Amino acid sequence: MIKISVCGHFGFNKNLVNGQTIKTKIVTDELKSFFGSDAISYIDTCGGLKSIISITFQLINKLFTSSAIVVFPSYKGLQFIIPVLTFMNKFIKKPIHYVVIGGWLPSFLSNKKFLTKMLKNLDGIYVETKCMKQELEKNGFKNVLVMPNCKPLRIVEKEVLTKKRNHKIKLCTFSRVMKEKGIEDAIEATILANNELNQNVFELDIYGQVEKNQEVWFKSLISEVPNYISYKGIVDYSNTINTLKQYDMLLFPTFYKGEGFAGTLIDAMAAGLPVIATDWKYNSDIVLENQIGLLTPINDVKELKNNIIKLYNNEEEWFQYRENSITNSQKYLPKNAVSILINNILQTDSQ
Repeated sequence: MIKISVCGHFGFNKNLVNGQTIKTKIVTDELKSFFGSDAISYIDTCGGLKSIISITFQLINKLFTSSAIVVFPSYKGLQFIIPVLTFMNKFIKKPIHYVVIGGWLPSFLSNKKFLTKMLKNLDGIYVETKCMKQELEKNGFKNVLVMPNCKPLRIVEKEVLTKKRNHKIKLCTFSRVMKEKGIEDAIEATILANNELNQNVFELDIYGQVEKNQEVWFKSLISEVPNYISYKGIVDYSNTINTLKQYDMLLFPTFYKGEGFAGTLIDAMAAGLPVIATDWKYNSDIVLENQIGLLTPINDVKELKNNIIKLYNNEEEWFQYRENSITNSQKYLPKNAVSILINNILQTDSQ
């Protein structure tokens, strides 16, 4: 029987809604679904450096008792977990699979030759986009596979989509609330769009957890906006689609340095929601322009405003984007996305 140990930021008994924790749990749940709950054991890295001794001993123990190790480290955890595993694995020889969360790895490794060498010896590195794979392969990697971000969502049926919009166009953002996610740009673009049309056609709702060190900034920002812009708080993970399907467009004007395959894009597709996003990092791999959404340069509020009005003026195109989004969302269901990791675990186990 295959025994798989997963090492990542689970935050058991805590209500954590960050992308690192969510993806770690989603992929692990799919492994449990395929291999069975009894086949999966856990190492929770929540606690960081305070738990470094405990995590080290757990990693060594799991190498002895497991058929394979699957790790989900952040950039801090990567520099600790991979050296421990690769050193011990010289003697124990177990397959190690690294699931990358976010888009930071290629640039992070640019000046880390020793860590790069260790990563090249892993049995699989699973990145979220084709662009990330290509960047790593240019640096000599031969063990990189594309496993897109994924979510266990109930995708909206095309039959329930309405072709006609209401007079009020409902926009939303659905990410961490921080400057780098372009929240301020979304607000400004909405205001400019209404000003250009000389009426308050667009309403903007902002969802998400406010970044801890940016609460003062956001409180000041939201206190000065017009009444057609509101902060709606955090949506429970199980209610994302029901929330998003009430809207007409998702704005994602991010310029966040660590952006990878943002889960909010999967949410939007599953809800049949067109996306207007920045052409930043790997967004163009996901937001297929003129099929499910539109791309705009980073920090270009005027162009963001123009794209909002463009979709508003073309209702037929808006509806086609909605249908295309639902079709495209199928490949981001966990059973489809995680199959590449499962197949590779089975292959390395049989060798």
